[in-house]
Order: sequence, then structure tokens, then C-alpha cells
Amino acid sequence: MEYCIFSCIIVHYIMSFTFYNVHHILKSKTPAHQNFLSIWKVTADKTYDVRIPQGFSEHGLFFTCQGEGRFISADGKEIVFYPPSAFILPKYSPCRYYCAPGFNWHFYFLHFRHIKIAEEFGLTPGLCALTKYASRAGAICEHIIDEIINQSKGHCQLAQALFTELLSLFRPQSDSASAGLALAKQLVHSNASTPPSISELLAVTGLGRTAFFNEFKKLTGVTPAQYSLNFRLETAAAMLRTTVKKAREVAHELGFSDEYYFSRQFKSRFGKAPLSWKKSII
Repeated sequence: MEYCIFSCIIVHYIMSFTFYNVHHILKSKTPAHQNFLSIWKVTADKTYDVRIPQGFSEHGLFFTCQGEGRFISADGKEIVFYPPSAFILPKYSPCRYYCAPGFNWHFYFLHFRHIKIAEEFGLTPGLCALTKYASRAGAICEHIIDEIINQSKGHCQLAQALFTELLSLFRPQSDSASAGLALAKQLVHSNASTPPSISELLAVTGLGRTAFFNEFKKLTGVTPAQYSLNFRLETAAAMLRTTVKKAREVAHELGFSDEYYFSRQFKSRFGKAPLSWKKSII
């Protein structure tokens, strides 16, 4: 068996934007089962805006680690990339993707040959998939990059195995609606100080408004707004218990513009106003 590995690392600094490219290419006489081709590691700011009118010649996988990215398909549909999510982009799909305003976007983009393997793990091209194993997914991407750079014996086969494991981390645990609801919950938990709007939650679930409210309440027992409020109050309690911050500081950090509203909601949740509650647990 013959194969050839080409590796390159390119780093550009444009204002606050750093772009990494680590490229792995399999050349002539490479067995057809070799799937993984290359990986890009990107940390982007507002200057980052990529347009691919003809699409890529191979399939792609976006793995968003931090921040937020936006993807525009050929038909004008916008998809928001939240962490930790994966998105399969079929080859020859015209697209545009860019860093969302107000964020830095850290992601990996992996080229691969056989989309059937992704589909066997339940990943649907054009839809975001969530993982509970974000740290492991990031570690796999870094491991692949290390193997490409070091080119130790067997690194080609190991890179293929690592890529397959990466796909497996994004397997849906249930139907797509449940996966979308999991993404919505993840979005709430990632934004304690700036609760996501209903439109933002709808965008990650792919559900209609009525279906989303019904399914979310069936899953959690409460409305999306109440779920978000409960999470922020639980976060507030943890902050009061583990820091010396005052109630008004906690309220401000968690996006409560009205300290009295925060105090009322806290008392409704925990039976005591913030200060009294903190004294009772000391």
C-alpha cells in the first residue's frame, strides 16, 4: 500500500484574527476506505467572512468549540453555529460562513470523502448536531493535528480512526426534535448573563414555534422562559454560596436589570430573599 502525506502549517495575523491551516492530503494509490483528508483550525473575529460559490470539492465537517458562527446556504437559509455543535456540509454546496457579530469564533473544519460514514452515525447533512463530549472532540482535533505534524509511524491510520471517533461523538441520542431541544437547552446554559431569545432557540431546534413550546414543556415540565429563569436563579444561588459578591452584583452579572425583580424571583424559587438565604447556609 502506498500513500503520501503532505503537511503544512500556515499562520496569518490580521488585526486580532489568527488563522491556522494544517493540511493532510492522501495521494495516489490511497485505498478508497481512507476517509479523512484535512483539518483547518480557525480562530476568527469580525473580519472573517468566507464565500464559496461553487462549494468545496470534498465533504466538510464544522466543529464549533467556542463563540458563534453563521452559515448561509445557497437558498439563503441562515444557520447559527453554537458550541459544541457539528455541521456536515456536502461537497459542491455553495455557501457563506462568517463570525457572528460580537463574538470570536473558534472552530475546526475537516474535509473528508465519504458522507455515508457520517450518515451511519445518524448525522444529517445540513443540520447541527450536539455533543456532550465537547472536551473530547476538541482533544481529538488537536490529536489529529499533532499526528499530521509529527508523522509518527502509523499516523495516517490513526488519523482515520480519530476522525471516525469524532463523528461518533455527535451521534443523536434520539430523534432530531430531541436533539434540537438539547441544543436549545445548551444555548440557555451557555448564556446565563444574556438569555437567548425565542427566535434564537427556534433557530437551533429547527421546530415551529408551537411545536417547540409543546415539546420543550413536555421535556422539561416548564416553558422555555421559565427554564431560562430557573437556570439563572440556580446560577445566582451558586454565586452567592461560593463568592463574596453581593446580591445586586450577582443580579447585574446575570442580566437582571431590576434588583427587586431578581429578589422576588429568588425568594419564589428558594423561599428566602438572597441575603437571608445566604445567611441561612453559612
